[in-house]
Amino acid sequence: MLVQWESDESTCVAGLFHSVYGTQTFGHSLLGRDQRDIVRSVIGPVAEQLVFLFGTIDRDRLFENIGAGRKSLLIGTNGELVEVLPETLSALIEIEVANTLEQIPHKKRISQKIMNIYARQCIAAKPVLTERAYRQCVDVFAHYGSDGGPR
Repeated sequence: MLVQWESDESTCVAGLFHSVYGTQTFGHSLLGRDQRDIVRSVIGPVAEQLVFLFGTIDRDRLFENIGAGRKSLLIGTNGELVEVLPETLSALIEIEVANTLEQIPHKKRISQKIMNIYARQCIAAKPVLTERAYRQCVDVFAHYGSDGGPR
């Protein structure tokens, strides 16, 4: 998806590795955080930083930071604040939206409440998404009915 959306190369690579250290919702890590140097040598420092952040921030609060200005403060899963530049925030949001959209078709049922949350997140993300990314959000949500199943 990120390639189709014409996201930058580091964001695309980070999308492939997004859960290598585990995430807030995916507790299983393929590599420990003590192996960041190895991951960095394979995917590059920018992509690795995105992967690390994706695994350590509170992604439920990520969308609150859109339009925050020069720098955004993200809340880490351990409660610490992490300051990021707007381009880092945009990349993290693109990865999160792609991750969400990729998972939706694989779920048998999604509650309307959850679908509404996902839809609100995509609408909030519009300023930082490419037109292709936003259009895919709209298309995915149009495909699901009020019962959370495909139409």
